[in-house]
Amino acid sequence: MIQFIKKWFHRRFYKKPVILCIHGFGRRRSHEYDNFKLWGQEDYEFVTFDIFDYKDEADTNANQWIQRCEIQMEQLLQKHHEVYVIGFSMGGVLASHIASKYPVKKLILLAPAFEYISAKTVLEVVGKLLSQQKNPSDMSVKHTQAFREVVSACKDDIAAVTCPVLFIHGDSDPVIPLRSSINAYNKIKHEEKRLYTLHEGVHRLMLMTNTNNEVYELFDAFMHDRIVTKLRPQAFDPYAENNEEQPVDIQNKNEAT
Repeated sequence: MIQFIKKWFHRRFYKKPVILCIHGFGRRRSHEYDNFKLWGQEDYEFVTFDIFDYKDEADTNANQWIQRCEIQMEQLLQKHHEVYVIGFSMGGVLASHIASKYPVKKLILLAPAFEYISAKTVLEVVGKLLSQQKNPSDMSVKHTQAFREVVSACKDDIAAVTCPVLFIHGDSDPVIPLRSSINAYNKIKHEEKRLYTLHEGVHRLMLMTNTNNEVYELFDAFMHDRIVTKLRPQAFDPYAENNEEQPVDIQNKNEAT
């Protein structure tokens, strides 16, 4: 009975955080986030949309792809005081662009494509995944060129991001190398950032069963300030010569700063 009441109050009065989800380059598009929407439906409001139509060879204007993300963000800011943004692969680059231009509360980047092995590799991996689905359809050359142009236009915006940032990347990613996240991480000027590497994780971290649960748990911990937090007061000064013997006067240390 008590649990029922708690759930009722939670549903009645809890204001769900609004999260703009920006997908990557591939046929699944916004469906990349299906697991997140399923697992977090009671706690979060995931806003998904399709950046492009892979069936339409005329829908290959990189500037339009970027503008569609901006429009989604602007519409959310008109309704909500706080908006979080999550981006996967190409969507990670676009998400960093959004976070550099608009007031984003927190930014989550999953295997962001700031660097990619080659467009050919991207197509090969996407093709393998599509071959396992019904009615597969390859991405066109024009769509691939638009992907390159989006990355080129937005990849440097990560340096202007000021909100807390969580990176998650698989160390066995055949499409976007781990160094893509490492180099982007190093460009962020503040300290509220963390990079988590998932061993044996491939590119589609939210789809593969050996990583998707851990990715969601890290995302949830980030949203609840359990990771990527501001530096807490330290009981010992790690840089003092006798730090194992001399406790820091936390109250005086905080007043001094």
